[in-house]
Amino acid sequence: MKNKTQNLCQLLAFAAAGSVSLGALASTPFSTAIPPGPEQEEIEFSAKYLNKDSVRIHRYTGPVEEGMQYGVDINALYKDGEKDNRYSQFQVKGLGTNSQYFKARVGEQGNYSTAFEYRERPLFHYLDLSSPLHGNSLHLPALSGGTSLGDVQESWDIKHKRESIRISGQKVLNREWRMNVLLNREDKTGRRLQGYGEWFSREGFQMPAPIDQRTDQASLTLEYAGKKLQSRMGYHVSEFKQLGDEYFLVDDGFTVNPANPRRRHMAMSPDSTHQQLNASLAYQFSADTRVSTELDYGRARQDNRFVRDPDYFNVLNLIGMDSLNAKFDTTRFAVRGTHRVNNDIRLRANYRFDDRNTRTTMHRNLPSEFGTLRTMRPIDLRRHTMDIDANMRVLNNSTLLLGVKYEDTDRLVAARSETEETTVHGRLRTRISPEVSTGLKVSYAERVGSTYDDTVTGNHEALRKYHLASVDRSNVAANINWNALEQMALGVEVTWKEDRYKKSELGLQSDDRMAYTLTADYFPSSRLSGYGYFTFENGEREQAGLSQQLRHELRTYTVGLGGRGDITEDGRWGAGADILYITSYTDIKATQGADFNKLKNKLRELRLYGDWKPRENTTVKLMYMAHQYRENDWALDHNQVGTNSSYWFMGAENYSQTVHMIMGSVAYRF
Repeated sequence: MKNKTQNLCQLLAFAAAGSVSLGALASTPFSTAIPPGPEQEEIEFSAKYLNKDSVRIHRYTGPVEEGMQYGVDINALYKDGEKDNRYSQFQVKGLGTNSQYFKARVGEQGNYSTAFEYRERPLFHYLDLSSPLHGNSLHLPALSGGTSLGDVQESWDIKHKRESIRISGQKVLNREWRMNVLLNREDKTGRRLQGYGEWFSREGFQMPAPIDQRTDQASLTLEYAGKKLQSRMGYHVSEFKQLGDEYFLVDDGFTVNPANPRRRHMAMSPDSTHQQLNASLAYQFSADTRVSTELDYGRARQDNRFVRDPDYFNVLNLIGMDSLNAKFDTTRFAVRGTHRVNNDIRLRANYRFDDRNTRTTMHRNLPSEFGTLRTMRPIDLRRHTMDIDANMRVLNNSTLLLGVKYEDTDRLVAARSETEETTVHGRLRTRISPEVSTGLKVSYAERVGSTYDDTVTGNHEALRKYHLASVDRSNVAANINWNALEQMALGVEVTWKEDRYKKSELGLQSDDRMAYTLTADYFPSSRLSGYGYFTFENGEREQAGLSQQLRHELRTYTVGLGGRGDITEDGRWGAGADILYITSYTDIKATQGADFNKLKNKLRELRLYGDWKPRENTTVKLMYMAHQYRENDWALDHNQVGTNSSYWFMGAENYSQTVHMIMGSVAYRF
């Protein structure tokens, strides 16, 4: 409790010092409106069983640990009987689990609202990996005679957890003005899988890098809403910092002398602060004309000392201050206007200006390992974007949209490079009859500019500019929806995409995709409904190189079926089911030598669920889910030390597993 109180006090002090925020936060404060619905008090007890530890790559999810997990959900909403504009709400989700959420909110409609929230979310990436690295400093063990690092392994779990505290409030100052305040603190702890490699020796290893970091955010905004004029002003600040050291030490497993290994200094993400001022203004000139504008100015600063590696002092000295010396300013200005010519035609025009400035030339003309001067990947840029479109009604049963967009990007590097991209697009929607409607989308884009490096050398530096190369892009999407019967709706959609790159001695030359989708919705009665869909995607990419060319053939099949119905006429018994099937293939064929192994991924998922209401205020729910995923990614499945002379993996296997989950709950409303 002492630590929680200290965290809350620190957060409030952070805000009092001027730490207030707007758009970068995940959500805005709650309004003063009373939550919809009648007063209620509901409690739900749940039990979940998972047959194995669930692995979700880059996903925060619900149950993640093998075995039984019990939880409690509570939702209580109270409204003042005498003064019905006052209310309070208390909500608990997942109490007792590792995915918990708490919310307490009180307010008075049209006057104020304040809320406190706590959220905890786990992420399991890989479990039970092995490495000879030991301890918090990741050191190698001392070896006795006849043993190797492969004989001395320690088990590691690659997982981490997020915890966040959020305080928000809104105050209505008068009929036109209101103020929003929001504070947010998020802590992330755990470990992640990190690799380290040498450019020339082609040697490297993976390690369980620690995570112990905090992000504080806060905001203060003022809003004005008049009859014709609306505006918003705000200030945002975000502070990121490491709660532990700025770096950690790890022994190199490929050191020449295992008894005295080389010690690596691995830098953590640097502390940084971001501030932003923002304002928006909108004016309604008439019932047909409206103009709005936005202005944002942000400044980010990075800790100027966070890399302290004596082995690379000469390189770091060129950058300065043992860091990337990052200073980053951003400016965004946008103006938009809409005008309705008549009941059938509406016009819209938009202009946007973006400026990104690192405010330093320190990253240019750095000596490389080849004895030449190198400029880091460009970050500074100025971009102008303009677009205009017209939306009109034609033939009384169709709407047609025609538009053009122009974008000019100037990258402010030592040798300035400019890219121009022009896109024309159109959309036609038609209702042929009360039962049949169609849609068609078409776009063509052409990007040109002095952004491609025509000098092809043995080094792959030419690839650094390739992502800006000239390209022509075509897109077409057509669909038709048909109410075949009173109880059935059918749909067909076809999409085609084609990218054709110009000057592509290195990298992609073309990328073509086709997709076909069939959908069906069936609802024979008010007690029964069902759906089904099928999608086939087919694609091909051409990739070029100095001495090799590759052709990627991509195919994906997706099938989904499901339905729900009330078993009894009174609706007390209900059941449903969902089935998902996805298979994906990737073939990489080479013009020289052997082709790559085929990549094949399969996903099968079955969900069965039902509910029963023995009383009006009681609901019993039960669900079973089977989830199976298989892949044969040949980039994984490497073993431990000794099986590969150039790289040391921690033994992460293919993401192939079968998971069974059973969930049951009883909800009672007071």
